[in-house]
Amino acid sequence: MEINIGKSDFERALPVGTSAHEEVFEGIAPAIEQEIALTKLNILGDAGEERLEEAGKESVLYQSCVHYICVTAFLSVLRQLDLVLTPTGFGIVSTQEVSPASKQRVDALDGTLRTRRLQLLGMLLNLLRSPKWGETKQANQSIAYLYDEYTFFLRGKATNLTYQDWNSMLSSIESADEYLRSRISDLQMDEVLRLYRRNETEKVQKFIDKIVRYTDVFASKGMSIANQIALRNVLNIVDSDLDTFNIYAGSSAYKANHHENFQNTKESSAFLFNG
Repeated sequence: MEINIGKSDFERALPVGTSAHEEVFEGIAPAIEQEIALTKLNILGDAGEERLEEAGKESVLYQSCVHYICVTAFLSVLRQLDLVLTPTGFGIVSTQEVSPASKQRVDALDGTLRTRRLQLLGMLLNLLRSPKWGETKQANQSIAYLYDEYTFFLRGKATNLTYQDWNSMLSSIESADEYLRSRISDLQMDEVLRLYRRNETEKVQKFIDKIVRYTDVFASKGMSIANQIALRNVLNIVDSDLDTFNIYAGSSAYKANHHENFQNTKESSAFLFNG
């Protein structure tokens, strides 16, 4: 699908100001074209482009994609531009009488854009989730964990989270996922993640909710606290529905969790004889 981005699209995408001088858009236009190509290659793929086509240019999906591209492109060239920042917008320094924005103001804009980029990425990926896109390499690369950008920025109640908060959260997301895989099995976690990417979570949504809760507790209070009530709630979900979580039911993780009783028989190498 062809993605066309004009100056008005660029202005609407940015979380700061209301207008950009023509020279700003001209300066960023090559970066926008490059980012369109990268987004198609790394995020959309053929299946994602089909979803954009089906949704139409007035859809939330298409607009989220356009805004993500604009913000990402602007970030890539932000520090190369001699910007003038005003309460209503920004331009590029064109005379010696006008000084570029201070480093402090550019840093603040950079931080705002980085946060907005992650929010838009979360929205875009959440809207792309579908049976066809969910089986693509783009889906596998973009949604690596059940706790993703959408969960962090848009699903919770907090509204003041920043890209720095997300960066701090990443290690907990990775560590929590690694530990849960040891308790539930890699194959079962991969299957739930596949269903999440496909947006077919009806039977596993409660499990995903408990995973999110476990990860939040893991990040805020540490592993030892998370492995009390939060972990128990996760395991209760899978243990109470072994038909849905049948991969887990047949795994060594299930056996380890339930400490199968040792059978003291003559055939056992550790047979105990009480005469």
